[in-house]
Amino acid sequence: MLPDYFLNPRSIAVIGASEGSAKIGGKIMATLISCGYEGRLLPINPRGGLLHGLPAFRSIAEAPGPIDLALIAVPAPIVAQAVAECAAAGIAGAIVFSSGFGEAGAEGAALQRDLRAVIERTGIRVAGPNAEGFFNIRAKIAPTFSPAVHVKSIAGPLGRDISVVAQSGGLGFALFNRGAAQGLSFGTIVSVGNQVDLDLAAFAHHLIEDEGTAALLLYLESFTRPDAFLAMAKEAARRGKPVILGKAGRSDAGRRAAASHTGALGGEDAACDAMLARHGVLRGDDQDELLDIAAGLVKHSLPAGRRVAVISPSGGTGVWLADACARFGLEVPEIDPERQARLRAIMPAYGSPVNPVDLTGQGAGGGQGAASFVDALKILYDAPYLDAFILAGSFAHEARLKREGEAIRDFARGPKPVLLHSYTLVSDASRSILEGLGLHCFATGSGTVRALAGMAQYHDFLETTRPALLAPPKPLTLAPEAAAMMKGRQGMLAEYEAKALLRAAGIAMPRDIIARNAAEAAVAQTAFGVPVALKIQSPDIPHKTEAGGVALNIQDAAAASAAFDRIMAASREYAPEADLHGVLVQPMAAPGIEMILGVTRDRDFGATLMVGFGGVHVEVLRDIVFAPAPVSPSEAHAMLRRLRAFPLLEGVRGGAAADIDALVALITHVSEIAAAMGENLQELDLNPVLVHPDGQGCSLLDALILLSSETEEAA
Repeated sequence: MLPDYFLNPRSIAVIGASEGSAKIGGKIMATLISCGYEGRLLPINPRGGLLHGLPAFRSIAEAPGPIDLALIAVPAPIVAQAVAECAAAGIAGAIVFSSGFGEAGAEGAALQRDLRAVIERTGIRVAGPNAEGFFNIRAKIAPTFSPAVHVKSIAGPLGRDISVVAQSGGLGFALFNRGAAQGLSFGTIVSVGNQVDLDLAAFAHHLIEDEGTAALLLYLESFTRPDAFLAMAKEAARRGKPVILGKAGRSDAGRRAAASHTGALGGEDAACDAMLARHGVLRGDDQDELLDIAAGLVKHSLPAGRRVAVISPSGGTGVWLADACARFGLEVPEIDPERQARLRAIMPAYGSPVNPVDLTGQGAGGGQGAASFVDALKILYDAPYLDAFILAGSFAHEARLKREGEAIRDFARGPKPVLLHSYTLVSDASRSILEGLGLHCFATGSGTVRALAGMAQYHDFLETTRPALLAPPKPLTLAPEAAAMMKGRQGMLAEYEAKALLRAAGIAMPRDIIARNAAEAAVAQTAFGVPVALKIQSPDIPHKTEAGGVALNIQDAAAASAAFDRIMAASREYAPEADLHGVLVQPMAAPGIEMILGVTRDRDFGATLMVGFGGVHVEVLRDIVFAPAPVSPSEAHAMLRRLRAFPLLEGVRGGAAADIDALVALITHVSEIAAAMGENLQELDLNPVLVHPDGQGCSLLDALILLSSETEEAA
């Protein structure tokens, strides 16, 4: 955890202090003084003298204590020595601004290792290196060289601040810079740099526990301590404080090659998204999106649903916003006839009351008898099928806000959020009125809608996912027979081996027989007495169809014998070095909807479950969803509903509904098995899973399991 003194030090020593602001040490001194730091400030410079009007000390050993925090801005090669001297002087914490460490090649990495050794030996807590410091706005403490601290800081009501922690100092302070200019209130901005000791999770956890923090904005490129990050997110969820994250690494370049469909489709970002969603962490893709989501959450009540009324005097803007709502998963329902009639009575004939509600330009002008935002809200606010409102107008002039601002504010204080968007630039006079009313105005239509979608997502999390997250975890154990089958195994299992393991773990499987030669294949077909499928069995051929290793609808023993020989020959030609175990014979399955169910192990977040519509085209269609394993039955059902083709399972155009309950039970069971397998399971792939009509269950036609050795995981 972060020591309390770190962001609120009573005394600060600046090692590498200089006069003026040309060098970092001088800039830090100047910023601390100009922002009104009220504690003791001790410049450290070998030349002594006066710096910024304060007596400078030649070394940290000469400076009078106690000193809470040291700020280090000296050349990288002497940083480790400076930190050691701080520890010897009894200083418990330091921020290293110096660059040229892990970000600067082999030589820099060696310097960072030296710094880490000093930290481990002395116990001093260090932020950085390559950090940009922090800005504790309410305490007026700004040990940073960022020019963004000169932006007017707005201290709103305690408990409504946005705090920022960023791996990139430039981006962290840029969020503050842009957000403060929009009228948002900030608490503390922190740059963590290379995270040699204190990392983003430590600062974030500390700020979540700060009563002034209402929401937390984060930017990171990698998780140094995934467990600590999730513990912070869980605490934020417990307190009902949203966390909005910008994280690099969504591109396909970050994906790893995998043998299974699940591995190929998943990748690190899918696992990250799934785990973050479970913990209520919202993701944004750029600075403006992060700020829009944060503004929505700290400035408005949460919508109980996703149904939105768009009200504007600009028809084009209304349509554009409606399109954005559809893109972000929000609904724009048609207004009921009775309310439509009441709206028509207050607007010109060429207006539209259907939703989007077009008040027309006459409404924008505010002439005699013109419809206003407030008139429309009076008619629509209590509609049971509406959860939120977007008012899109022009605030290039303050006239509308002078007329309607207070009434809009009163509606905005109610249970249904009212978001404002100006499709023109907001005038200074309008912005002053908005700030006085406590209203936020979004600059773009897409930003307005993205904010509302984030608000709806967070409401859903609080109502549906948070209770399970905060509940005691269910103990999971693997059946002893299945655990014994895994012991000592590593690498890919052939299908029949994977199915045997899953049977031992309690998953029902169709009957099958492994045939080692053509005669055994014929006997197996005769034993089943029905049309069968034959499939090559080899840990080296995970995709059997590509190898010509599958024969379907084999009707008799002779055909089974011939199919065996054909499959073995094709497989040898496809993969001459493959270890061929034989051919699996199983009855042809009854018709059903093809699904895929899989698990991959993410290096940061563990077992990640994937569910989707399957078959050979799964990697093309990509109708898939992810969640951390294990999942509850309600979570499994929610995953299915997120699939685009979910209506196929419910039955369309007179078709029979599929056995969704059986599929939900299977998803839940597989997720629990995967979680119980722990680090031994690298990938699991069930494709296809046939879901039969309601009441007839599911059939698992193929299975792939990739195991990791304990020695590999330990390494």
